[in-house]
Amino acid sequence: MSQYRGIFSIPQTPFTAKGVIDTESLKRVVDFAVNSGASGIVGPVLASEFYTLSEEEHREVISIYVEVVNKRVPVVAGVTGNYISHSLGLAKYAEEVGCQAIIAMPTVSRPASQEYIHDYFAELSGSCSLPIFIQNAPASGSSMSADFMITLAKKFPLIQYVKQEGAFASHVISDLISKGSGAFKGIMGGMAAKFIIDEHSRGACGNMPGSYIVD
Repeated sequence: MSQYRGIFSIPQTPFTAKGVIDTESLKRVVDFAVNSGASGIVGPVLASEFYTLSEEEHREVISIYVEVVNKRVPVVAGVTGNYISHSLGLAKYAEEVGCQAIIAMPTVSRPASQEYIHDYFAELSGSCSLPIFIQNAPASGSSMSADFMITLAKKFPLIQYVKQEGAFASHVISDLISKGSGAFKGIMGGMAAKFIIDEHSRGACGNMPGSYIVD
């Protein structure tokens, strides 16, 4: 697989006044992003408000991405769940419906031990054959050091990318690249692409912002 590069767009998740997913609007958002030049589609993740989705809605969003994209660009499915088996089920589903990769973080809003994070990615790596992006978002409750992520990538070959978030993302990106010795195929930034120039100068291969960025 060649390296993923460029802007991987995160579609916002539109809802109707009754609080259900507006599927037709979501399809337009995804199609807009691809037609505007996005190099990939990502979600549901934090910017998609995945934590508001039911299990059925989460899977529906992933399937809509795959349907609308129709192999024009890679689809990276967000598989962060409320517990490990939840994430494993989402990862298996993502592979079944035709996604090209998955992205995950171990917990939301609560800290996790390194042992838990290790076990999380160990089980995720065994649940499907898709490349894995680690989403390292310190504000979510669990922050991983560059050294720890490099250790995970060397132990679990499907871990091939990192999306690095946070105020010091650029410094972590530098460490991942300089210390990793090729452990990752690429590192991408987040934070709505606010620091994309600095990230690029440090060797990042892309960014994962909201869909409005590709306009």
